[in-house]
Amino acid sequence: DRALMAELALGSALRVAPERPAEIADACTRLGGGGGVRVERSEAGRARSAGFTLERQAEGTLAVYAATIASQRA
Repeated sequence: DRALMAELALGSALRVAPERPAEIADACTRLGGGGGVRVERSEAGRARSAGFTLERQAEGTLAVYAATIASQRA
């Protein structure tokens, strides 16, 4: 459970502290058990990852370049 991972996952993952083996084991048990947790997290992960496209990355990079150039001209 780190800030970057929390931002990337946005509710699509079971978050655990990597230095706490009991939390990791509990998450693995929950994912492997019944109740549909694995299916729910898989579906949420696919939906979340759909927003991470090459096009969106390129648009964001170009926007940063454009803003940087504009600030240098000002």
